[in-house]
Amino acid sequence: MLDSLKRYLQRYTDNTPLKKRQRIMALDLLRGLFMVCIVVNHNSGWTPSFINIFTGQGTLFASAAEGFFIISGILVGYIYGPKVLKNTRDIFTKLWKRALLLYILTVSLSILFYSWNLLTPGVEFRNEDWTGNFLGFIVSTFTLDFVYGWHDFLRQYAVFMFFAPFIVLLCAIKKPIVAVGISVLIWLFFGTNPDAQPYASWQIIFTLGIVAGYYLPQIERFWQTINKPRANIYSKIVIIAAIVTYLFSVTLFTLIPAIQDTMGGILPIYIAEKLAWFVDLRNLYVLPLMLPRDDISLFRIFFCALWFSALYISFRKYEDSIENKTRGVLSFFGKNSLFIFCLHGALLFLQDMLIGAQTGFNILLNTVVHIVLLSSVFAVTWLYRRYQPRLPKISALGLK
Repeated sequence: MLDSLKRYLQRYTDNTPLKKRQRIMALDLLRGLFMVCIVVNHNSGWTPSFINIFTGQGTLFASAAEGFFIISGILVGYIYGPKVLKNTRDIFTKLWKRALLLYILTVSLSILFYSWNLLTPGVEFRNEDWTGNFLGFIVSTFTLDFVYGWHDFLRQYAVFMFFAPFIVLLCAIKKPIVAVGISVLIWLFFGTNPDAQPYASWQIIFTLGIVAGYYLPQIERFWQTINKPRANIYSKIVIIAAIVTYLFSVTLFTLIPAIQDTMGGILPIYIAEKLAWFVDLRNLYVLPLMLPRDDISLFRIFFCALWFSALYISFRKYEDSIENKTRGVLSFFGKNSLFIFCLHGALLFLQDMLIGAQTGFNILLNTVVHIVLLSSVFAVTWLYRRYQPRLPKISALGLK
């Protein structure tokens, strides 16, 4: 059977030498931006702050989490796409090893954080999930039915990464429509099923990302063939539409609640009435379109595509300037995203244990807490990267 598969793939294999695709700095920068947003949004005990008003707290038309799934898929398609026909076995092995690592991390972190919670007085995050059934807890954890902590997306990544080489292979044999078609059918028929939802709904974003990543060089070449003035107009339309809808979303879902929480008792009546009108607009018309967040509705997919396209166009055009002005911090977060994703959960547990959540609505204090959290994540990650080569066992894990 393997020989038959090899003969079939040879029909599509180009014998010209492989040309390594260049690393795109904009993708590292975007991944870093999304990672910063995710870390802040997960610190939900300290809201609102001047930072998470704009990161959205996961409540906007689209969130950093969706962006992170898109960019992860893009990187898989972009990096492994050109190699999959000539090194099929190696690519499958690499991606399956990655899936295994993500699975091990998901299970290990769930057990670690849950044990930490149960054994530490004062830490009460999701204590109600503990039923006293230790065997049931172990089974549900190892089957990925239950994930505890701030790393729940790792289970989706573990499953998606297992299927990723098949999607890349379909793109390589000129059948991306098959991959997209299967993904759409899964999303349509199982995306709202509570048992299948964590996988069936989010997989469509990851799959579309892989297909986009595989064809990214062709997409960029096509864009360059467009008449420059016309291309600038198209870019401006996408960017302006993204900015307007993003600010509208921020106003509805984070800015107005922040104003009500911090200033609700002292606002003039006419301003309070305007805020109430916006709240009615949000509750009666916008929220029904969004549906439950985990459903990944068509509404959310549209804004994922719009906002990500605007960000990619902007970051791709000014990637060198952004890298310089951020002093490499954003790209550092992007290149070490897996380690940071695991680390921030531990820091959030530590924060809950030491200082708990806020008891009032001090937006300045919340902002300071978020800055300290991000600085701590950066410092610990920098130390890890600095001394990782001296720790071969840790280095072998490949937590980047």
